Amino acid sequence: MASYEGTKAVEQIANSVPTLEGTQNFGKWRQGLRHAADCVDEDLWSIMTGRIRSPISEPRTAPAVEAVRQQLIGQLGREPTDVETQEWVQEHITGPNEQLEWFDARHRLGRHLIYKTINDAARTFMSDGTDSFEAFQCVASVYSRHGHSALTQKWASLNALTYSNDAHAFVASFQLCLEEANAIVADHPLPPE
Repeated sequence: MASYEGTKAVEQIANSVPTLEGTQNFGKWRQGLRHAADCVDEDLWSIMTGRIRSPISEPRTAPAVEAVRQQLIGQLGREPTDVETQEWVQEHITGPNEQLEWFDARHRLGRHLIYKTINDAARTFMSDGTDSFEAFQCVASVYSRHGHSALTQKWASLNALTYSNDAHAFVASFQLCLEEANAIVADHPLPPE
């Protein structure tokens, strides 16, 4: 989908998803997002919800040919052929790197779909360095009914704090409430289905 036509198609698909405005339309947004993800790529929704994860998180670098040969000598008990050396590099370096590139491309599509289908307030919960799974989880933890009610309770606790001539106690209580609210947003996964 790197071509102009492909990008245009993804934009049209994203436009079919209702914009996430808050908890009141989270279910419809999620359903529309799932349908859009399935239209773009059959594995995209599973990647966005974390059911399919990349086997590696960073590209692997190929060791020197001599290092590969020495490792294969240890495994095979003999000098490896050039074909065996190339097969090892393909299996352990090139193949996983190609898989990582494939996953990265899907995560970019997923993040784009999420970004295009949420309002500005919801975009504040998408941090720049996350993949589509983490972006979806961040947004869902705030706007799903369960995540929203837990966050609302912590926000109410934060707003209910009163100062009573003990600055240290007040600051400690404030920090605790804020940490608990942040933990809900960061650590409250939504089930994929």
